Amino acid sequence: MKHKILLVLFLGFMACLAANAQKVTLQFRQVKLAKVFDAITQQTGLTVAYSRPTVDPDRVVSIEADKEELSDVLAQLLKGTNVTFEIGEMKIFIKEEPVSDTSQKSGRLITISGTIVDEKGETIIGASVAVQGTTLGTITNADGEYSLANVPENSKIAISFIGYQSISLPASTKTLSKVVMKEDNEVLDEVVVVGYGTQSKTRTTGAIAQIKQDKIANIPVSSFEQAIAGQLPGVQVMQQSGAPGAGASMKIRGSSSITAGTNPLIVIDGFPMTSENTASLLNPEDIESIDVLKDASSSAIYGSRGANGVIVITTKKGKDGKARISAKAYYGIQTVSKKIDLMDAYEYADFAATARNNYWVDLKPGVNTPEDPNSARPSKARIPDYLTPYLNKEAGLVNTNWQDELFRTAAIQQYDLSVSGGNEKISYYTSISYANQDGVIKNSGFKRLSARSNISAKLNKHVSFDFDIAPSYSVTNKVSESNHKSDGVVLMTMLANPAAIAYNSDGSIKYGDQIEKGQAWGTVALESPLATAMSIKDDEKTFNILSNLNLNITILDNLKFKSHFGVQYNKIENDYFRPSYLGGYNSKAPSKAVGKYFGYTTLNWITENTLTYSLEQNDHYIEFLAGISAQREDYDRANMVASDFPNDNITTLNAGIVNSGYTDKSTWTLFSYFARVNYSYKNKYLLAASIRRDGSSRFGKNNKYGTFPSVSIGWRIIEEEWMKKLDILSDLKLRASVGGTGNFQISNYSSYSLLNPANYLYSNVVVNGLAPSTAPNPNISWEKTTQWNVGLDVGLLNNRLTFAVDYYKSTTDGLLLNVPVPAASGFTTSLQNIGKVNNKGVELSIKADIGNDDFMWSPSLNFSKNKSKVIRLGPGQTQILQDNSLTRVGGEVGSYYVYNVIGIYKSEEDLNKYPHLNTSKVGSYIYEDISGPDGKPDGKITDADRKVMGNYMPDFTMGFYNSFSFKNFDLSFMIQWVQGVDIFNKSNAFLLNEEGWGTGIKKLYNNWFSENNLTAKYARPLVSPTDKLYESSNYMLEDGSYLRFNNITLGYRLPKKILNKVNVGDLRFYVTAHNLFTITSYSGYNPEVSISSNPLTPGIDYGGYPVNKSIVFGINVNF
Repeated sequence: MKHKILLVLFLGFMACLAANAQKVTLQFRQVKLAKVFDAITQQTGLTVAYSRPTVDPDRVVSIEADKEELSDVLAQLLKGTNVTFEIGEMKIFIKEEPVSDTSQKSGRLITISGTIVDEKGETIIGASVAVQGTTLGTITNADGEYSLANVPENSKIAISFIGYQSISLPASTKTLSKVVMKEDNEVLDEVVVVGYGTQSKTRTTGAIAQIKQDKIANIPVSSFEQAIAGQLPGVQVMQQSGAPGAGASMKIRGSSSITAGTNPLIVIDGFPMTSENTASLLNPEDIESIDVLKDASSSAIYGSRGANGVIVITTKKGKDGKARISAKAYYGIQTVSKKIDLMDAYEYADFAATARNNYWVDLKPGVNTPEDPNSARPSKARIPDYLTPYLNKEAGLVNTNWQDELFRTAAIQQYDLSVSGGNEKISYYTSISYANQDGVIKNSGFKRLSARSNISAKLNKHVSFDFDIAPSYSVTNKVSESNHKSDGVVLMTMLANPAAIAYNSDGSIKYGDQIEKGQAWGTVALESPLATAMSIKDDEKTFNILSNLNLNITILDNLKFKSHFGVQYNKIENDYFRPSYLGGYNSKAPSKAVGKYFGYTTLNWITENTLTYSLEQNDHYIEFLAGISAQREDYDRANMVASDFPNDNITTLNAGIVNSGYTDKSTWTLFSYFARVNYSYKNKYLLAASIRRDGSSRFGKNNKYGTFPSVSIGWRIIEEEWMKKLDILSDLKLRASVGGTGNFQISNYSSYSLLNPANYLYSNVVVNGLAPSTAPNPNISWEKTTQWNVGLDVGLLNNRLTFAVDYYKSTTDGLLLNVPVPAASGFTTSLQNIGKVNNKGVELSIKADIGNDDFMWSPSLNFSKNKSKVIRLGPGQTQILQDNSLTRVGGEVGSYYVYNVIGIYKSEEDLNKYPHLNTSKVGSYIYEDISGPDGKPDGKITDADRKVMGNYMPDFTMGFYNSFSFKNFDLSFMIQWVQGVDIFNKSNAFLLNEEGWGTGIKKLYNNWFSENNLTAKYARPLVSPTDKLYESSNYMLEDGSYLRFNNITLGYRLPKKILNKVNVGDLRFYVTAHNLFTITSYSGYNPEVSISSNPLTPGIDYGGYPVNKSIVFGINVNF
C-alpha cells in the first residue's frame, strides 16, 4: 500500500492493480513453438526464457485454448518432453525436468558439498543439486551452501536454478566445491530497435550497433552522447566544449555534407527530435537502450533524415510484478582536466623586455644598446616600469596564475528516484531526477530537474495503449567562449598579464589593473578574466516537455494497427547583462552597461499510422509494414538589446533604453509514406527492403518530394547442415545492403528569394524598405546519399565470443553549395544541388564473456576507420577556401591550408639563401616557397605558398571497454583512442607571439632565437614583429591524437543474506573516476575541441571551455 501512495505522488493516480491468475486464448495449427510463445508474451506480457537445446523453438505444434489458465496451456504445450516450467513475475522459465529414478551402477558412495554463486559472486539460495537419474538431491541454504551424502562416485550431478543455465558435473570433480552459475540470457530472440518497431537480432541484415543501460549508468555526465563516447563502432562522439550542460558533437561514418547539417537524427520513443543537445531534456538514467542505425538499409526508413545515421533511444518501461523502488545518488568533485604551462611574471617580464630591447637595438644597430634608459627610447621600445622589479629578481612580487584564479574545484551531484511495476493489465515506470553541476570556471553551472512517466495498459485482448510524458526544466549559467575582445574568459586567461593584480587587499575582486598597465605601456589591455567571469550575467533557462501516445489495435493475430501522436514543446530564454563597472578591450570602466534578451519557442508535433502484417508458416516468415507520417514544427524567436542603464542594480531591459530588437517566425512540415518488408526462409536466408517517400516544405516547388529505397540480404551460414558439425561456432551470418537516404538539415526557406531590411530615398527622405537578399531556386532538393555495406557476424562458444566487421562506401550527391552567378541577376551566388562527396571505411567490434570460478570478465573492443573525399564542387570550382581551411576536389572537407615554417634565419647568409619577405630579419621565420603564379616556386613568399598540412578527421578511432566482477565487487573502465586528428590551435597566435604583448606559453620562453640559441624553434622576440604569417602556419597545427582512460568504476554490493534481513533487494556502493587522465601531445585544454559548427572550418581552438575530470561517490538501492 505504501508503494501505491508513493506512486500517487509521482503520477497523480493509482497505476498498480491487483494481479489475477492469467488466462490465454490460443488457436494455432502446425506452427512453430516460438510462434506460440510470441502469442503468450503478447497476451500476458511475460517473456519466455529458455536455452537451447533444452527447448527447440522450431518444433511444430498445434494448440487450442479459450481463456484457459496459463499453467494448463504450458503443460499441454510441453507434454511429452523432458522440460518443465515455472511462471515468475516477469518471465516464464523453461528448464530441463529432473530425470526419474533409474538404477545407478554400483560404486563407492561419497559426500559432496560446496557453494553455488552467480557471476557476480553472490550466493544463490534455493539452487537445486541432484544426482541425475535418481531422486537424491538437495537445495542450497541461505548462504548458498549445500551438502549431499551417499552420492555414487561415478554419477553426474545436475545443478539448476530458475533463470540460470543448468550445469552437469561429475560427482568426483573438485569443481563442485564452488560452482559459478551463468544467467540464461537467451530469451526467445534478442531484439534490436529499428525504425517503427523491433527486429530479431538473428534476422537483422543492416548495420546496427546497440548499447544497453548498464554501459551508461552511473557516469557523471549530463547527456547520453557523452556517456556512449568510444563504445560504439562507427560513432564518433566529440566533447568539443566542457561547459556544464553542453552537448557533444556526433558523427556516424564521417561527414556526408559540406553546408547542410551533419548530426544524426535522434529518435526518442518514436519521436524524431530536432534538438541537437539532449542534456536539458533527457536524463541518461531513464534510458533502457540505444540503437544506432548506421547503414542505408536500416536508416532509409527515415528517408530524408537518414543520411547522417539514426540514433534510436528507448526509455525504460514498467514490468510485471510488485512495485519496485529504485533510488540512486552520487556526489563528486571536478577539476579542470589540465592546465596550460604559461610564463610566470618573472619570465614574462624577461621576454617582454627582450622584445623591446631587440626593437630598440634594431633601430640603430651598433649605436643603441639594451642598457639605454627609457628616456632615450620611443614609447614602443620602453620597458614598463612595473616590470623592473621582476627584471631585478626581487622576491615576493605579484605573480598571478590566472588559471588558478579562474578555475575552481567544482561539485557535481545527481539524485534519481523511480518506481516501476505492473500486472497483466497495466505497467508503469515513473521517475524524477535532479542534477546539479557547477562549472570548473567560476560563475558557470548547470541545473536540471526532470521527470518521466511511461504507462502501458491493455484495455482488452485487442486494444492497448502506451503513454509517456517527460517534462524538464534546466538553468545554465554561461560564460563566454568567444575571443578576447568579446569577453571570452578562457582566451583572456591565457593572455592575461601575470604581473596584474587579481584581488584588492580587502579580498574583493580587482577591476581595471591590467587595462591601466596595458594602456600605459602597450601591453595586454584587457579586463581581468576573473572579474569578467564573475560580473557578467548570462543565464539560459530551458523548459521542455516531450509526450507520446500510442494506440495499438490487434485486428487479427498477425495483423496489427498502431497510431502514434507525439508532441514536443521547447522554450528557451537567455538573460544577459554586462555591468558598467566592467572594463573592456583597451577600454577602462565605466563602460556602457548592456542588457540582452533572447528567447525562442518551438512546437513540434508528429502523427503516424502504421499497419503491420506478419506470417510464419512452415519454413517461411514474412513481415510487412506500411505507414503514413506527418510532422510540423513552428518556431518563434525574439531578441532585444538595451543600454544606457541608470545603474547596475536593476538589470531588466525596462531599466535601460531598448535600441535594437527583432522577432521572427518560421515553420517546416514533412509528409511521408513508407513501407518495409522482411522475409526469412528457414531462419537462414534473409531479405529486407524498405521505401519511403518524403515531401518537405523546405525544398523547391519542383522537388518537393523524394524517394528513398533500400534492400538488404543476409545468409545465416550457421544454419547450413554442413556447418552444424562445428560446435565451436554458434553464429555465422553474412550481410549486404544498399540504399538511399537524404539530408534535409537546411534552412526553412532556402528555395525562396528572401527579403531583408533595406533603406531607400523617397522624396529626399530615407525610409525603411525591403529588398531581395537571396536568389530563388525552385529546384532545390535533398542531398542524396547512396551507401553500400557488407558485414559479417561471428559467434563462438555459444556466443561467449562474438565478432562483427563491416565495410561500407557511401556517396552523397547534390550537395548544396552557393554557386557564383552573373551579377546581372541581381545576386552574386545561388544555392544549388551541385557538389559530391564520398566516405568509405571499415568497422570492427569484438565482445566476450570470460569467466571461471573466481571472476567474470566482459571486454568489448571496437575499431573504426573512415576516409572522406570531395568528388565535385560547383561548375569550374575546384576548391572552397575559408580562412585557413580548404575544401578541395580530391581532398577532404575542411583541411588546414597553411604556410610551412621550415626554420629561422640564423644569419644574413640565410636571408640571401632562402626566399623571404621584405620585412624579414635574422631571427625571423623561414617559410617554404611552394608555388608561384605558374605553379612553381618563384622565390617569393605569397598566398600561393600555403599547402594542406592536416585535417580534423581522425585516421582511426578505437574503444576498449572492460567489466570485471569478483564476488561482490565489480570494476569497469573505458579506454578511448583517437589517432591522427589535427587541431588548428588559433590560441597559439597569442601564446607564440614574439611581441611580449600578453603572456606566452612556457615552451616559447624556453626556446626563442638569440645569439646564444641559434637552433631555437621560435622567432626572435620583437615588439614589432617582422610578419604575422606564422598565425596562418603549421605552428598553429598540433597533433590532437589522444588515449583517454575514462569512466573507471569500482563497486561493491552488499550480500543478499544481509539485504534479505532488511527487505532490500539490492544495495551497491561505487566510486567512478570520469576522464581521469588523457595521454596526448596537444598543448591545449581539450584535444576534441572545435569552436565552429561549420563543416568547412572544423577543429579550431580559440578559447573553448576546458573539459573536466571528476571523481564521484554513489549509492544505488532497490526495494
